[in-house]
Amino acid sequence: MDLGKLTQKQLIVLSIFYVFGTLFISLPRILSEQSLHTGWLSILLAMVLFAGYSVVFGKVLQNQGEKDFIAYLHGLFGKRLGPVLTLLLFLLPTLLYSAFVVRLVIELFVTLILPETPLEAMLVLVLLLRYWMVSGGVAAIGLFAEIILPMALVILSLIFFMSGNKVDLSRITPLFDSGMSGLLRGSMAVYSSYLEIGILLYAANRIRNPKHTVRSLHIVNGTVGVLFLSVYWLCLGNFGVAFSSRLSFPTIEMVRNISLFNFIEHIESVFLAVFVFVNLTKGALTMYACCVGLQSWFKLESYRPLMLPISIIIFYLALLPQNLLQAVFRFEQFKALTYPVYGTVTILVLYGLARLKASRSSGGGSP
Repeated sequence: MDLGKLTQKQLIVLSIFYVFGTLFISLPRILSEQSLHTGWLSILLAMVLFAGYSVVFGKVLQNQGEKDFIAYLHGLFGKRLGPVLTLLLFLLPTLLYSAFVVRLVIELFVTLILPETPLEAMLVLVLLLRYWMVSGGVAAIGLFAEIILPMALVILSLIFFMSGNKVDLSRITPLFDSGMSGLLRGSMAVYSSYLEIGILLYAANRIRNPKHTVRSLHIVNGTVGVLFLSVYWLCLGNFGVAFSSRLSFPTIEMVRNISLFNFIEHIESVFLAVFVFVNLTKGALTMYACCVGLQSWFKLESYRPLMLPISIIIFYLALLPQNLLQAVFRFEQFKALTYPVYGTVTILVLYGLARLKASRSSGGGSP
C-alpha cells in the first residue's frame, strides 16, 4: 500500500544516497587519473554547476505539477514524437542503469564477502527486496532511507576517523598540479554523478511541498560535496595519487587497511553491508522510476502489474557483463563524456519547451 508522499527530509536523505551511493568507491581513482592532486577543485566546480542545475530543475518540477513525468513529456513533445523520445531517451536508459547498479553492488559483495555464493542467488534476493520496497511507493523507499541513515552515518564516521590515522599530508600536496583539461574532465565525472538526481522527476508528483525542493537540493549539494572531498583526500593521504589511480576501488582498499587495536582487521564486511543498504535504496528508486514511467507510457491505472516483468528484465540485464571491471571503467568514461551534456541539455530543453508552451497559451488566449 502506498504510504503517501515523499517529505523534504526523506528527499534529502534519498538524494544523498543516490548521488553518493556508487561513485564514492571509485571517485579517488577517477580524480587521481584526471585531476591529480587538484581533484578537490574538480569537486568544487561540479558543486557550482549543480547549484545552477538545481535552480532550473526546480522550475521544471514546478511546471510539471501533479502530472506524471512521462505524460508531461508527451504533452511537451507531442503525441507522435513523445512516446518514441521518452522510450529511447528516458525509459530504456533508466532500465539499463537499474540493472548496472544492482550488478555492481552484488558483484562486490559476493567477491569480497561471500565468494562461494552464486551471483544469481544474491541478485534474486536483492531484487526481492527492491520489489518489496517499490510496492510501498516512493514514500516507503524514503522511509527506508531514513531508517538506515543513522547506521550509515555512524559507520561512515568511524571509517573516516580510523582512516585518518594513516594519512600522510605529503601525499595530498601539491594542491595545484593539474592543467585546465584535467580539471574539467574530473569535474565532469563528478557533475555526471550529481545529475543522477534527475531521477526525482519520475516522482515529482509524489513530493510534499515541492516549492522547497531547490533548497533541499542545495543541502544535498553541500553534503555530498563534503563527503566527496573527505573520501578523495583520505584516499590520497593513504595511498597517494599514483597508487590511487591504479586501484579499481580505492575507497574499499582504504577500508580493508583499517585495523582496530592492531588485531581486528578486515572490517570491510561492515562497510560493504552499509554500501549494499545505501544502494538498495538507490536501486529501489530507479526501479520505481521504471515502473511509474512505463505505467504512464502504457497508460495503465497502476504500476504494480509491471513490477514483476521489470524485475525479471533487470535480472537478465544484470547478468550480461562478463567482465564487470571493464564494464565499470567503460561506463564511467562514457558517462563522464556524455551525461553532463545530456543531463544539462535535457533540463534546459524541458524548461524552454514549457516556457514556449506557456507563452503560446497565454498569447492564444489574448484578444
